Amino acid sequence: MKKYSILSYNFNNYEILREPLEMSSDAEYIYVTDNKKLKSNKWNIVYLNEDFNDYSAISKTMYVRYHPFEFCNTNTVIILDGSMHIIKSLDKLYKDFTESNCDCALGTWTSPIKSVESMYSYWLKERNYDYKQYIKNLAFVKAIKFNGTENFHETGYMILTKTNIEFLTMVWKSLLKISNSEKDIDRLDQTIFNAILYKIFPELKCLNLSRQVIQSDYIKYY
Repeated sequence: MKKYSILSYNFNNYEILREPLEMSSDAEYIYVTDNKKLKSNKWNIVYLNEDFNDYSAISKTMYVRYHPFEFCNTNTVIILDGSMHIIKSLDKLYKDFTESNCDCALGTWTSPIKSVESMYSYWLKERNYDYKQYIKNLAFVKAIKFNGTENFHETGYMILTKTNIEFLTMVWKSLLKISNSEKDIDRLDQTIFNAILYKIFPELKCLNLSRQVIQSDYIKYY
């Protein structure tokens, strides 16, 4: 039986399929896509069913990201965005996580933008973020009294276990609450993710994964 899963995804051919260069016999490699023509000798390709045909690429990504154990067969999953390429076996990353006795491991960066409002303002100006969505999200984070954190967690790379399902479900439900519909989920999930983590699940013990993890001998981010 495999010890852990590696889960990646790619929708609407946003990324190319990046085959792992070195694999572990202890891991299962799951790649979720909507491209029925995609084949791999290394990834176990999982095709989303027809229920997701009308979903945006972002909505498909968010669904997989926050429901990883619907696709994996182990109790621990390393989630990697499709823009990341596995260079070497991730056994060491899995071992470091299990030996840490943490509940999860999350991509972490020290944000130069200290408040949530400043972060949304940046997205409005630099990333063409929707103003109505900005108002919705800001109201949500203010309602639970979250105004930012120095250690801001990213969602493109993380290690989760089945004990995190309640947390993931809460993030998903919160994204549904502030989005237009399940088929049109907001693309800026990081802020909601951090708000739920710090304000609703502060007891979760997190291992911080620096950005060096995705620019290392093990993983390359493109």
